Amino acid sequence: MYAPYCKRKLLFIVQQFAVMIFLCGMYIVKNIITADEIVQFVVCSLAFWDAAYIAYRNIRANHVLARFSSLLSLLGWQFLLSLFHIQGCTVLLPVCLCQSFCFLQSFVFQSSAYKGQKQIQIVCNSACILSVISFLISDRAFAITYQIQYLLSLAAMVLICVVHHRRVAYFLRSQRKAFFLSLIFVVIPFAAYIAVFLHKSMYVANMGSCFPVMLTFFSVHNIVFQYHPAQERFFILKKKYAAILFLSGLSLLVFVVGLFEVQLMALFVLIHGCFLLALLLDLFLYLQVSQQSDGCYVPSYIYALERLKREELLKKEFANYLHDDILQDLLSIKNLLRKSDQPDMKELLYDTLNQLNASIRSQMEEYHPMMIGSLPFIDALQSLLDTLTQHSTVSAILDCDKSVFLVDPYNTLIYRIIHELTVNALKHSNATKIWVLLTLEHDVITLKVSDNGIGFDMSACKQAKHRGLASIQEQVSFLEGSMSIETVTGVGTKILITMPMRGESSYESLVN
Repeated sequence: MYAPYCKRKLLFIVQQFAVMIFLCGMYIVKNIITADEIVQFVVCSLAFWDAAYIAYRNIRANHVLARFSSLLSLLGWQFLLSLFHIQGCTVLLPVCLCQSFCFLQSFVFQSSAYKGQKQIQIVCNSACILSVISFLISDRAFAITYQIQYLLSLAAMVLICVVHHRRVAYFLRSQRKAFFLSLIFVVIPFAAYIAVFLHKSMYVANMGSCFPVMLTFFSVHNIVFQYHPAQERFFILKKKYAAILFLSGLSLLVFVVGLFEVQLMALFVLIHGCFLLALLLDLFLYLQVSQQSDGCYVPSYIYALERLKREELLKKEFANYLHDDILQDLLSIKNLLRKSDQPDMKELLYDTLNQLNASIRSQMEEYHPMMIGSLPFIDALQSLLDTLTQHSTVSAILDCDKSVFLVDPYNTLIYRIIHELTVNALKHSNATKIWVLLTLEHDVITLKVSDNGIGFDMSACKQAKHRGLASIQEQVSFLEGSMSIETVTGVGTKILITMPMRGESSYESLVN
């Protein structure tokens, strides 16, 4: 984990160095920034700095944060090149538009599949490729295709909001605090700036492109980092001392610039140089801490002990699975191979291999459900039930409205619970039908799994301390939910689970 993290930090150091080289080159050829372009350059610099900051925070190599930092870097270069009127920089516009749209829709849906996702992505990617190709033909062709791409992206966004209006509305409602901060720190300053320079067209030029970028990505930044997740720290100063140091250095820089009349371009190069030194300092501190035998970061004993327990439990479960299922099937196959010349043995060998394949796939889904990210959630649930019941005479019936959506981590939790309860019913209930009812009303999840089997003795189950049900009860309680079990011998079992779905903390789970 640490080597890729170090490489990412080094990559952003190289990028910052490249920005400084570019600025120096522009100064040499007398292509300098004027006073009316300061705001655009600040927005450009903030994109680079925020990308580096996100890379610093992304010690766990989270794909959402990695994609966010890469997109900010791409936008930063597009702003920088267009600010200095570099020929050919407009070719980055369709790429930035396409990547921004893909990231935002993935961010809102938390990297989960949704209805129409593949078709929309194909259209947007095709429009982007067409715009890039038309750039090589003529400026007029590029302008037309880029406008078409922009309209298609806007139409796709509107379509997503209409088709998945419940999920989009829930996202906006649950993250209203982050949007309120964006209103304070982006909308109000921009409105004040426009009001002051309203009659000076040169100062408000290109504000139409800066404003939506700042508003959108400042909101995403607030959502991602509003939880301040605990992580290894490699900076030796506390936040308040670092803030004092930063403000003191900035004040000294402004004083020196004003006193000695340093050119504006030189000031910007100095600021980026200071940021480059800060990145190098952070990298060196990181390497120093990671190479120390004792280390400066010591996790709490309780946390470490709990993590070891979870890892040992997982290893034990996997070892039992290998011994009780995989090894036994392999031994059976080995014995059957000796008699493979007989037709009956060939058929039995084929059935055993099919069972082994199904068992491995089922266990893979239990450890890490891949279908949640590749299929819409309801389709993933239906596929799960079909897979679990394909080698039995039991029919599993899913009752769930197509408009139901679950944010992270509730989607994974409910998926695992349905998997566990369905497997229990298949193994122990002798049922012919299993019903799974899932609803979402007023941000409350309701899951009911019932069967027409033989039921079980609740008192005997409590004495035996059934691990599966106890684990489900613990997870549901942790999310402030409740679980009730109704079972009648010879009639069947009903398990009812309810829990609130809190979107405010969903991105904490996604990022961490």
